[in-house]
Amino acid sequence: MKAVELFKRIVEMVPQWYEADAGAVRHELKIGDDFFTFYSHIELTPALNQFWNTVKIRINDFADFVENQPPSIGDCIQESLVKVWLEIENNSIDWDKVLAYAHFLKNRTCENLPVSVNLVILPDQNGDGDINDPALNKLLDQLAVSRTTYISCDGQLRPISFENIKCSEVFEPQDYTFHPEFLHPFNCLLKRLQSDQNKSAYTLHVTKTRDLIIMNIDGLLASNRKGEWKIYDVRTFKNSISGAMGDYRVGCNLFGVLFDLSFRRHGGLLIFDKRGSVSNHIVSGNDLGDNHILNPWKGKFNLACSNTEIHRSRVILAELASIDGAIVFDEGRITHVGALIEPHPNVPSQVGARTTAALSALKWGGVPAKISSDGDVSIHFISHGDGTQSEATMRFS
Repeated sequence: MKAVELFKRIVEMVPQWYEADAGAVRHELKIGDDFFTFYSHIELTPALNQFWNTVKIRINDFADFVENQPPSIGDCIQESLVKVWLEIENNSIDWDKVLAYAHFLKNRTCENLPVSVNLVILPDQNGDGDINDPALNKLLDQLAVSRTTYISCDGQLRPISFENIKCSEVFEPQDYTFHPEFLHPFNCLLKRLQSDQNKSAYTLHVTKTRDLIIMNIDGLLASNRKGEWKIYDVRTFKNSISGAMGDYRVGCNLFGVLFDLSFRRHGGLLIFDKRGSVSNHIVSGNDLGDNHILNPWKGKFNLACSNTEIHRSRVILAELASIDGAIVFDEGRITHVGALIEPHPNVPSQVGARTTAALSALKWGGVPAKISSDGDVSIHFISHGDGTQSEATMRFS
């Protein structure tokens, strides 16, 4: 594994870090005799700064370790750094055991189907037994698999109880949300535990599509999808999306929408057309005029709103994004659904039509967010810094 590959695997772990020729905040990493740079929209938070300092301390040991190793060794480097991030969050939990159990489940089947589970980790309580007990696993294989059922454990993964989240405990959010819609009941549970007991709790989710998700009360904390780890400092990630989009409220609202589309594993393309310049290059599509069948909905998709109306419409928006073509929206409403974007003459031929449309939309003056059919999200934007600018891409899943 080469030094540049090691650098990329580390930077790719943090969605708000990106490579470009210009940016607001510049960071540098020295590996041996080589220097590598990346950017972020804002300064690092204390937690991310602690994570970054650990990377800088360990980087030369990593470089020696991966020398003459295949690129897959990067998975081991990522997981060792994920443990660092999780321990920064809470060092009283046995995260080695948590991750080992999650990997065990990702490779396990029951009745020829993948095993999934929802765990709620309560580090301040004490359980009994061992969740790795083979006899217990046969029992647990078909439990805690719905949107509201879960197994509670202590910080050492000793089981406590099998529980269900009541409908009365699931409430509409009063602020922006930083988790996929299907995990909203668990976000409500974490907030209730914090409010009632003033204790921190965490959730671990292994889905039927082999995704691994760890959440805290603020939202996503870490995820592993298709073997790639991502860590989330959701507050700064929200600000980074806002910086890329060029609008604070659009960025805040788009966070949850993009994750909903990503976990549906259905490709889509959303284009923020703040200045209306992309609309002049739409070849065909459904213009949401006054007589269109979708007209009743167009005013309810104000991604620049400051209230929670968009949260109640996220399912509808996700289905609209599944239509071939792009959703084009401005600061007040969706203007087009299923839009085909005119290719820009300066965009080279790409592997997929959606990528060509996204890069063309960027050059026509919009900010596109592309979701692949595998759930990978790419936000293409113009990065500004030191009087210069550069095209850049934020990637996460």
